Amino acid sequence: MSKFFLDCVACQSSKIRKIDLENYQIFTCSKCRLQWVKGDLQEKCFKPGAINLHFMSKESIGDPNNYEPYQEFFTYIEKLYPNRSIRILDIGCGSGYFVEYALYRGHDCMGIEMDNNLDQTLPESIRQRIKITSIENFQIDKLKSFDVITFWDCFEHLKSPFQILDKIKTSLNTNGTVFLRVNNRWDVYNLATDFLVYISLKWHKKLLINCFGSETGKYPHYWNFSKRAMFTILERKGWTFIHHRITETPARRLTKNKFLILLFNCAYVFNRMIRGGKSGEYYVRKA
Repeated sequence: MSKFFLDCVACQSSKIRKIDLENYQIFTCSKCRLQWVKGDLQEKCFKPGAINLHFMSKESIGDPNNYEPYQEFFTYIEKLYPNRSIRILDIGCGSGYFVEYALYRGHDCMGIEMDNNLDQTLPESIRQRIKITSIENFQIDKLKSFDVITFWDCFEHLKSPFQILDKIKTSLNTNGTVFLRVNNRWDVYNLATDFLVYISLKWHKKLLINCFGSETGKYPHYWNFSKRAMFTILERKGWTFIHHRITETPARRLTKNKFLILLFNCAYVFNRMIRGGKSGEYYVRKA
């Protein structure tokens, strides 16, 4: 790993380190803790006929009435827009499980998904509500206005996510809200990865590769966000924060192994002690 003369895309710091891997590089800002990838990871994904279990699928989440992130989201959003149906666009909707649940709660919801293979998994009841297409190329700004646009655990998988945010501004109603649930750098896993820089570069690389999912061929990350980087970039791009929280991904979504669930929950206790967490949730509006 070596220093690289490149300004951070968030805070413009020049304190950047780079790790070279096959066909791509991972950059880390020492000041705001943002990490990002340069290179094309998509060639490892979305192979014809390969149906991956989507992270936002029914099998992964289970009963949505017991899924804490969904409940927190609707509790807050339904306070913002009380006593009426909300028009929602879910970007990166996967197999449409959130779309189904939003409809169940009485809201008007549609989704966009870029993985063509997931078209085969869509329930017939919502098939007409989901566009299977490249998110970067889809004319989001041509759609009717929405009260809320959501990115459930998908923003970090997009190569140019902030350009997409620029595009969707015209698709938001007055006082419309964008919800972003993204990975968060201030947690036990990322701290351990950072610490290994000084002990074992080999294991540091292994944990980084695992964090970004860049060798699995299944929904890799292009970004690993920090709270500071999110605030810096979004405010610079004309967004105002109305609410945010640092939270966790329920352990049962990550594994079915009871011992591993126990380990994850122990790690989450440590995260609470350092006021961190695996995920960050941000609600923003046009400034």
